[in-house]
Amino acid sequence: VTPVPVARLFVSALRDLVTQRGKPRWESVLAADSADAAPTAQVGFGQLVDPAWGRIGAHGPAQPGAVLLHDATPLARYPGGMELLARLASDARQADEKPHGLWLLCPMEDPRHPALLDGHIVGALGDGEQIVVRPKTLSGTERRAS
Repeated sequence: VTPVPVARLFVSALRDLVTQRGKPRWESVLAADSADAAPTAQVGFGQLVDPAWGRIGAHGPAQPGAVLLHDATPLARYPGGMELLARLASDARQADEKPHGLWLLCPMEDPRHPALLDGHIVGALGDGEQIVVRPKTLSGTERRAS
């Protein structure tokens, strides 16, 4: 299993795009990623998001074996992310496509509810594709040592 830090890949792809294009300044990108940003700044930010997902989809999780997507909030927060997740999940279900297994870490308070990322239901999961992994219960000795 190869861990894939989605947020880090997303930010890296955005930075690479800004560097290659020579504009906008990175500070402008950060400022545009806000509900309070000017509409033109938000549009400009949106024009970076699609190619960033394209880069991640082409190079990120195309690992041999299974991948574990973690820190995956950007998938739900930015347009195109959930579509990428759905495509990766579909590919993982096909024996001849990479990845050959896909795990998505979604911390949650109540495992009886659907998996969420950034408050959005992860619709890419099929029936029986969600499991609950409970934190390891520490013994008294381990508790004292930590």
